[in-house]
Amino acid sequence: MPEPRRAQAAGSLAAFLAMAFVVSALAGIFATYAAPAPYARALHLETEIDAAEGKGEDALGTLAARLAADRDFACPQDSGTSGVAETAARLRACVRERGAREAEAEANRLRWLIALANLTAAAFVIGLSGTRRG
Repeated sequence: MPEPRRAQAAGSLAAFLAMAFVVSALAGIFATYAAPAPYARALHLETEIDAAEGKGEDALGTLAARLAADRDFACPQDSGTSGVAETAARLRACVRERGAREAEAEANRLRWLIALANLTAAAFVIGLSGTRRG
């Protein structure tokens, strides 16, 4: 292979290898956008609880029933004897616990995503660095 073509092939290989690692870096960057989502949902639900608490027992009961219908929302049912403040405090505690649980699950998924992207980039590097031309 003539020298100019060899240099061009080496440059193309280096560019491709650089792009393999850029892809893994982009996976990490995108992960930073997904990480706060569970906390944002929990904050939104706490805002709804605050608004319902201000409107009274009926609004808070409606919100509690809506949250209880969600199969992912594990919160002990109210015995019916607690007041508005106690019900709101119980719902807030459940929302915070759910937010922490979702955040941990999201963090684990993001760790796997970044690890998989890095392993894929490493596989490209290993596979391409072993190729011989000419």
